[in-house]
Amino acid sequence: RPREEFLRFYEDWYRTDNSALIFVGDFKKEEVESKIKKYFADLKRQKNPRKDPDLSIPLHKDIKTTVQSDKEFPAVIFSISYKHEAVKNPNTYGAYKKSIERRLISAMLNARIAEKTTMGNPSFIAGGVGYGQLGGFARIDAASLGGRMKLDRLKEGIKDLLSEIFRAKQHGFKEG
Repeated sequence: RPREEFLRFYEDWYRTDNSALIFVGDFKKEEVESKIKKYFADLKRQKNPRKDPDLSIPLHKDIKTTVQSDKEFPAVIFSISYKHEAVKNPNTYGAYKKSIERRLISAMLNARIAEKTTMGNPSFIAGGVGYGQLGGFARIDAASLGGRMKLDRLKEGIKDLLSEIFRAKQHGFKEG
């Protein structure tokens, strides 16, 4: 049974329309091209290839949560993501400008959060924000906040991380 599953997987997904050859290095293009033609010319495209599975991530309005624990790991890691449809026309000036703004905002927020971990007795161990494609799926973007929290200050740590986001939203960023 495992052998048949392996063969089926190989036949379904290891095919010419799912493949790419990439060569990097110091070589003569003509020599490599002739070898490619010699060894791969007989490969044919499958007549009825298996359709790619739907790997899309559904959007939702309700809150989804998951909790995992490991008694050998003495901290809590949390993540909050806000998913939404990706920009429809990402190759426009406006989309490019927005992506730069998001990267700058993320960098400034991450600097603020990192600075908080060096001041006094912070309520969290580490934290950060990010923005981008969710899991590499082009139609879903996500703004994310996450952190490694102290067990005895979990609520306070999450509140402090969230407050940095709200503070930036309310007051923006100033030269400093």
